[in-house]
Amino acid sequence: MQVQLMVHFGFSTLCIRRYLHRFVLWWVNTTKIWNYEEIIGWFCDVCFDVNPAAYAAGLLLRRIRESHTWTGCHLLGDGLVAAVIAA
Repeated sequence: MQVQLMVHFGFSTLCIRRYLHRFVLWWVNTTKIWNYEEIIGWFCDVCFDVNPAAYAAGLLLRRIRESHTWTGCHLLGDGLVAAVIAA
């Protein structure tokens, strides 16, 4: 409801995303059984208004992009990174 009101009253995108991110992190740290992606997914599922859901989806997209950065290639193993660099 808070995110919906923030969208309605014209809060900045950055402010809304920060609030939603902190809210989700609070739940993740409080419960220890839910993960970040689950909570965002549930939030998107129950949003009747597409705008608040879009902010939540943006948070998920950001996490997906961050997990696929070049610096994350160390998780793939040195052989693959060496093959990519050699190509």
